[in-house]
Amino acid sequence: MMTENSKLGKFIVFEGPDGCGKTTQLKLIYQYIREQLAQEVIMTKEPGGTEISQKIREILLDPANDDLEDLAELLLYSASRAQHVKQLIKPNLAEGIHVLCDRFVDSTIAYQGYGRGLDIDLIKQLNVMSTEGLEPDFSFYIMVTPEVAKKRIAAKREFDRLEKNEVDFFQKLYEGYQQLLQADDSKYFVDGEQPVDRVHENIKTLIKKKI
Repeated sequence: MMTENSKLGKFIVFEGPDGCGKTTQLKLIYQYIREQLAQEVIMTKEPGGTEISQKIREILLDPANDDLEDLAELLLYSASRAQHVKQLIKPNLAEGIHVLCDRFVDSTIAYQGYGRGLDIDLIKQLNVMSTEGLEPDFSFYIMVTPEVAKKRIAAKREFDRLEKNEVDFFQKLYEGYQQLLQADDSKYFVDGEQPVDRVHENIKTLIKKKI
């Protein structure tokens, strides 16, 4: 339980298009915070993070669900997030545990808003409802060009439903993320086309200052 003098954990989000390398960087930062900074930290992802949210993830990413309507997709993401925030993210933050999350609300704005063309104001309203107003303390936007993203994805043996999109969809994502980056100073651009160790060093420097 939290006491008056206890400290909330930091909520740190890793954003970016498929193929940018954010999951690799999240895992490296998890090890750094846990082993080098000796602080409590957990990793999670969206959609997912809880048993119910994971079941929703399976529906969203199953390549067989090609006929999933865009609005239904948006509402499923929101449902997954509501469960995730309530059951996992907020309780851990309240206990002073840092939470590293692979994607959060800005991914929904980028993918379903800029990518699918759904109303961004509607998405923002749903995000506020599903998060109960929770916002990241800071976010790392690991960015690569649409061409690089698609090339990296093409190297995989299997694609999920979103990874099957064409390069023009990734162009819309890239432009969307660029717009979101300018929204406030808690979002940090990271060049994801650099070597993995250099990307890690850039993020680690900021993490050390922040926590």
